[in-house]
Amino acid sequence: MDTGYSKWRKLDNAALAFPLVTGKNDTRVFRFYCQLKEEVNGEILQAALDQTMEKYPFHFELEITHRLKGRTIETSWKVTNLNGKEMLFMIGGHPAFQVPEGKNIYDYTLVFNKEGVKAGEHQDSLHYQAPNAEGYEDRSLQGDLKLTDGKVPVTPGFFDTALTYMFDHEQISSVGLLTDGKPYVTVLCDGFPFVGVWTIEKTHPFVCLEPWMGRCDDFGFKGELPEKKYINTLDKDEIFTASYEIKIY
Repeated sequence: MDTGYSKWRKLDNAALAFPLVTGKNDTRVFRFYCQLKEEVNGEILQAALDQTMEKYPFHFELEITHRLKGRTIETSWKVTNLNGKEMLFMIGGHPAFQVPEGKNIYDYTLVFNKEGVKAGEHQDSLHYQAPNAEGYEDRSLQGDLKLTDGKVPVTPGFFDTALTYMFDHEQISSVGLLTDGKPYVTVLCDGFPFVGVWTIEKTHPFVCLEPWMGRCDDFGFKGELPEKKYINTLDKDEIFTASYEIKIY
């Protein structure tokens, strides 16, 4: 889909953060999209993989499945540890929802916890963490987003308060967007410790509603991967699975 902003990627090539680590000084975000137009040079590819393994020394298999069920898309992840030892990782989804034709992001209203195991909970406010401009979680930027019946409109400057609202502690089982007071899309995300909500107001004609198994580093963090907050572990030959759904109205 050509929106004038960019050509949107096909669903099977949608971005995936794996592991969820990035910042000004560490840009290791395992997110990859390409269309091959010539044969791959095996030696160059192997050299690149060898360098990657120095930074992230784990062998794994990642399977991503998309299933269409009526007007609902189910996205499933399966991570298999092939190491023969413990594996560390994070993983996060990246669903983005373009505004309808003739609308802008300020025509959106966010709505929380109308479905799932948290339905009816946190209808007055939600606690959030937030990154600074360098991409690190900064405790001074944490806060509580005030809601009315689980809703809050996206107004100019909404994402100045938090560049990304990182809702923590499994507070959210569903997050959706309304237009003209009617449901437009809902992400069902039971069991995810974090849900990220963000856009760049001046340039992006979409809002991202992202279920995450982890988040960015704390500001000032200088430790090693095992010391990261919210890191996931898989024992030898163990398998991790998770899924979320996108309901389109």
